[in-house]
Amino acid sequence: MQETSYWLRLLSETQFIDAKSFESIHGECLELLKIINSIILTTKQKKEQEIRVEIIETDTQNSKLRTLIMEFIHFILDFLKDPLTTLQWFLAEFDTLTYAILFLIIFVETGFIIMPLLPGDSLLFAVGLLASTTGKLDIAFVIPLLIFAALLGDNVNYLVGKNFSNFIKSRDKILFLKREYITKTEEFYEKHGGKAVIIARFMPIIRTIAPFVAGAGSMKYGKYIMFCVLGAVLWVTSITLLGYFLGSNEWVKHNFEKVVLGIVFISILPMVVGILRAKFAKS
Repeated sequence: MQETSYWLRLLSETQFIDAKSFESIHGECLELLKIINSIILTTKQKKEQEIRVEIIETDTQNSKLRTLIMEFIHFILDFLKDPLTTLQWFLAEFDTLTYAILFLIIFVETGFIIMPLLPGDSLLFAVGLLASTTGKLDIAFVIPLLIFAALLGDNVNYLVGKNFSNFIKSRDKILFLKREYITKTEEFYEKHGGKAVIIARFMPIIRTIAPFVAGAGSMKYGKYIMFCVLGAVLWVTSITLLGYFLGSNEWVKHNFEKVVLGIVFISILPMVVGILRAKFAKS
């Protein structure tokens, strides 16, 4: 601004412009510089404001994401604790879409190795119970549907294990799977044959890992799929019908959490016995 005034004054002194014109141009230049300065400041403030807004929006999004994650975790815990209440809520909110939700849950539990904690056994029991007591679920439709979901999940899990078997065996550990687990499971399959696939179906967590390990191991698909189908039919049909025929029992309806704990205990009992046998055998 001072340099502008200097050159304008120089022009005035050298008679290029008169004093009146000098004052007019000088004033206009000052106004122009003020406008430019104002635009620069406004742009800077606007940019700073945009940055602050972006930071606030990012924090808000992160906060919403954390909230959603916590809500999902609470939902899963409630689902594990009381699948009957959750299933009743599904029916009240989604009506016939509940069939699709049930299909997805069974598929994910059997097909995604990272999701082994979904309540498969207790959910099937709850499905049978509600089919018996409310009539909102068709037992003749839901059993074949969930058998198909279990088979589809198993096959996805098996194929993932088979296609990544070399990669899996080249590492000591992937997620919670150690290479020795795959080796021991292969030995278990060799020792017990196809019945191992059926037994694994009734064991929480193991039924999620077993197809993956079978694919990563040496079990041929033809042999695996035969026992896989048999296991899926026995698992879904037996537990769902158990809930269906016990659904009218008053004690079962009023003590469902105890029934769930009993189902879980019976399901994991073979695994516990196997671990104890292995420990005593070593000692």
